[in-house]
Amino acid sequence: FHNLIEDDFPIGFDVILCRNVVIYFNLETTIRIMSKVRRSLSDAGYLFIGYSESLQFMADEFRMIDHQDAIYYGKAGERPVSVSATAPTEPEPVPDLDKIIEELSRSEIKADAAPGVKRGADAHRMRDISIEIVKRMHLKRYDGALSLVDEAIARDRNNTDPYYLAAEICMNQGRLKDAEMWLSNVVNINPLDPPAHYLFGCIYMGEERLDEAKASLKKALYLDRDLSLAHFYLANIYRTEGKTDSAIREYRSALNGLSKSRLDDILAHGGGFNAATLASVCRDNLERLKALQ
Repeated sequence: FHNLIEDDFPIGFDVILCRNVVIYFNLETTIRIMSKVRRSLSDAGYLFIGYSESLQFMADEFRMIDHQDAIYYGKAGERPVSVSATAPTEPEPVPDLDKIIEELSRSEIKADAAPGVKRGADAHRMRDISIEIVKRMHLKRYDGALSLVDEAIARDRNNTDPYYLAAEICMNQGRLKDAEMWLSNVVNINPLDPPAHYLFGCIYMGEERLDEAKASLKKALYLDRDLSLAHFYLANIYRTEGKTDSAIREYRSALNGLSKSRLDDILAHGGGFNAATLASVCRDNLERLKALQ
C-alpha cells in the first residue's frame, strides 16, 4: 500500500485505475498526486478515473480520449520510447501549480461570461478581478474572494459576473440563503438570465425544495434549451421521483446540448467541469435507467 500524498509510486504501468482522488482532495493536493500518477504511467499507457471526475485542469499533462462512450486519459506530449537500454532518463518536471490554477480560472471566467463583450475602460480590470476571485475559490480562500467581489461591484453594479461568483462561493460553503441573495441581484439586473434560474434550481435542490427546483430549472430551459446542466439536474430530480421516462428524456437532452461543445470545453457555471465529464455521467445514468425499463 502507498500513501498517495507522501510516497513515490512505481513506474511503467500500462493501465492505472484511479477513482475518487480528483473529487475528494483539494486542487493543490490533487495536482501533486496526479503528477505522480502520470510519472507512473508508461508513455503508451492509459489512466481511468471515476465517471464523475475530470482532469481538464491538467490538460498539459493528460490528453482526454473518448472511445465508444468511454472517457479515459493518456499522457499528453509523451516522449517516444528510447531504443537504447542505457540511455539516461530525465525526471519529468513537476507541473507549476500556480500556472494550472491561473489557466483553469481563466477558462472558467471565459465560459461563464455572458454573450457579448462588456465594453468600457474597466473591462480588462474587471476580467482580472474575476479571474483572481476564481483562483481564490479554488484555494478555498473564500474571505479574500468575497473582498474582491465587493471591489468588482463597486466598479460596476450592473455587471452580473461578481454576483454570480459570490453566489457560487456561498454555495461552496453551504450558505444557500446567502447564495439566493446574491442571485437575486442578477435577476434584478436581468430577469431573463438563464444561468441565474439554473443556479436557483441547484440551491432549491440543496434545500430539498424539489417543486421549486423543477420550476426554476424549467424556466432556465425555456430561456435556453441547450443549457445542458439544467437538463442534467432536472433529470436527477425525475430519477429521484421514480419518473424514469422523464429522466431519460432529460439526460438525452443534456447529451444533445453537449454535442454542440468540444469535449474539453469548460461548462458555464459548472464548477470547472467540462463537457466530457458531464457527458460521461449522463451516459452512465442512462444505462442504469434503461436497465430498469
